[in-house]
Amino acid sequence: MVRGVSGIDKVVNRDENDYNKRKQYIKNMFKNFVLRKLTFIRKILKSRKFKIIEVLLIVRPFLYMYSLLKYGQTSYVPYVISLLIELSGLLIGLKTLDECRTDTERAELKGRVKGLFKYLLKEPFYSQWTVKFVRLLLRKLLSASKIEYILGA
Repeated sequence: MVRGVSGIDKVVNRDENDYNKRKQYIKNMFKNFVLRKLTFIRKILKSRKFKIIEVLLIVRPFLYMYSLLKYGQTSYVPYVISLLIELSGLLIGLKTLDECRTDTERAELKGRVKGLFKYLLKEPFYSQWTVKFVRLLLRKLLSASKIEYILGA
């Protein structure tokens, strides 16, 4: 009796070949997809429109709130993190001030410079430094009764 390949073996072999072909096809599709996405990301990173500092400025409030929850309101860590991100964005923006072509970009930078004053009103800097400075300034400018009326002290 000659042993040959039975009909079931042919079907199994064909199914395995189809499975391997499909598996290879899916791998190639995934590989091509990832390569296309990486190429797209590289193009974005090389373009002038994309700046990492813009992403940091968008994420800054979330980082501030997270560090505020983690370290507490009396810690300087959230304050310093937020201030450093803001200052780095501002410094990079001021370096490229000559390249700013539109008035809106210049206005945005001026607004961000003015926005640095808000850090004088954030805790813990406000309660430890700003209030003392304001009281000292008011004492020099006004009488004691007016200061008590204004500050409620």
